[in-house]
Amino acid sequence: MIVIYIRLMLEAIENDCVIDYEGTFDNYTEELALRLGVSEEQIKMTLAYFVKCGVIQVDSDGNTHYPQAKALLGQETNWNRYKKKQKLENFQPHSNYIPTEIEIEKEIELEKEIEEKKDNSATSSPNSQNLKYFFEKWQEITGRALTPFEIEDIPKLHKEDGFSIELMLTALKEAASSTSNFNFNYFKSILMRYKRQGLLTPEMVAGAEKQRQEAKSKQYNQQPPKSNVPEWTEKDYKHEATADEQAKLDELKKSLMED
Repeated sequence: MIVIYIRLMLEAIENDCVIDYEGTFDNYTEELALRLGVSEEQIKMTLAYFVKCGVIQVDSDGNTHYPQAKALLGQETNWNRYKKKQKLENFQPHSNYIPTEIEIEKEIELEKEIEEKKDNSATSSPNSQNLKYFFEKWQEITGRALTPFEIEDIPKLHKEDGFSIELMLTALKEAASSTSNFNFNYFKSILMRYKRQGLLTPEMVAGAEKQRQEAKSKQYNQQPPKSNVPEWTEKDYKHEATADEQAKLDELKKSLMED
């Protein structure tokens, strides 16, 4: 649970220490599980435990807030140090390893195969230039190369499911900006959310997001400000005694007069 909590904080840092409920699924825990690539049960256990501890807060919209995430800004976390150490340990044995000629040839063949699949997918339809452009933008947006599975699946999203390249790029940017560890299934789920909501163009997506933010801001502004100052400190405050309190006061007054 600690590792998942740290990953949630790292996600929150990118959005002012908050992870918004995007509405991709009806269930917020399912949405978080897909973003992090873990099980929904692990997310439920982590949220339940750390909300109880007070280090995760949930607002009225279902968004989760991470106050301790602010302390991580500008600092190297234990997780980062662990990952650096792990990379160093993995690097050291391989740094002294010289690949054989056969292994080099296999690596070259694999790279050629991936490039061929990419080219074939991009030139097999009238929309080839659009797909080629999408493939070029992919690494720029996600920061990683395409896998063979993704190269096969992306043209299906465009041709069979009918998503435009512009809308796919919008979903790709949203998926990449929502999580530090890009997840292809999360990208696809965003496209399906667009489809359910009838958002067919980037302009419609931007309009829907603007409305969502305005509604959220309006709801926040309508909530009366809460004060921690006791009401009895107010100048014009008058206390209405209960019948029981009044009886006790009368009894006290009577005993004082008798003395």
